Amino acid sequence: MGKLYHNNIPDSFGFKQVFRLKEHDLTYYLDTNAKDQVEGLYFTWDGDEETAQEFSLFTKSVEGLNFGELPKSDVPGLHAPALFYRLLIDKVRRGGPLYPYAKNRDPLKLICRCFGVYEEDIHELFGTGEEVKTIKELGERLQAGIGCGSCHHDLKAILSALVSAPVAIPDDEKPELPLWKKLDSDSLARLAFQDVKDLKESSGVEASLVGIRPDGILVKISKSSGSVEDSKKVIREKIEASLGKGLEINFT
Repeated sequence: MGKLYHNNIPDSFGFKQVFRLKEHDLTYYLDTNAKDQVEGLYFTWDGDEETAQEFSLFTKSVEGLNFGELPKSDVPGLHAPALFYRLLIDKVRRGGPLYPYAKNRDPLKLICRCFGVYEEDIHELFGTGEEVKTIKELGERLQAGIGCGSCHHDLKAILSALVSAPVAIPDDEKPELPLWKKLDSDSLARLAFQDVKDLKESSGVEASLVGIRPDGILVKISKSSGSVEDSKKVIREKIEASLGKGLEINFT
C-alpha cells in the first residue's frame, strides 16, 4: 500500500471512534484546537487499499475546517469517509463516551457505556468522602448502571473493593442482557437486516441496513409515508422490541 495521509494513530487526539465497514475495522482519531477547528483527522483501516485511499483523501480535505464542517461535495471519493465522519461528529456533540480522551481517561477502564462512567470516576467520588454502599446509590451520584444494566457486575466488583461490607446485586436489580448483547456481529446483522426489511409491510417504511459495529447499527431510510422523524421512531421501536434496549441506531 502506498503512502497515505494521516493513516496512523497520532501521539495525541481529542476523540476516537471505531466503526465497522466491509467486515473490517475503521478507526477515526480527531484532534481539534482552541478555535474548534480540525487540527487533524487520522484513521486506521485494515481493509483494501482503494478504500484506504478514499479515507486518506478525506482526512486531508477536512484539515483546517471548523468542527462539523464538511468539505465541498465535488471532492471525489467522499461518500463512506464523510458518512462515518458525520457519525463521529454526532457522537461528539451528544457527549457520549468519546469524551474520555479529552479527559485523559483510559478507554479500557470504561465501566458504564451508557453514561460514559469510568473506574477513575468512581474512585474520585470515594475520594471526596461520599458514602456509597450500593449500586443504586452509585447510580444516583454518577448515573452509572442506570441504563441497560450490563455493567452491574463490574460495578459490584469495584464497590466491593472500596467498601468494607460485601456488595450484592438485589435480585430485582440483576439485569437481563438484551438480545443484541448476546449475539455475534453476523447474527446481529442478520436479525437487524430482517427487522428493518419487515417494516415495509408492517409500517410502510422502506429502509435498509447499511452498516454495523459491536454496539450500533446504521440504517438508511429510502421511502416513508410519514415524516423522517416518525420513520426513525418506528425503526427504533421495532429494533428495541426485537433486539432489546441499548443498541445505538444511527441514520443516513
